[in-house]
Amino acid sequence: MAHRSSKEQVYEYLEQMGTGDPLRRYFLSVFGCQARALKGYQDSETGLWHTVIDNPHTYLETSASAAFLAGIMKGVRLGYLDREEFE
Repeated sequence: MAHRSSKEQVYEYLEQMGTGDPLRRYFLSVFGCQARALKGYQDSETGLWHTVIDNPHTYLETSASAAFLAGIMKGVRLGYLDREEFE
């Protein structure tokens, strides 16, 4: 059996919940708030995030940025996040 990340497990769980499920609505609300907050700290030149997310004087971090972007892109692809807002 292949290992699935916790992020993949959360997406799978959301898919199994009904659209009216209050816990699903809560998870998606939190996800949207977190994605919008991250977007506000994204470096405008590179699209990456700093090691200390709210300190632009720290170096740009690639692995965390890749994880953030993967989650945001999947959220857009699944329709959980607005494509235009996150392009």
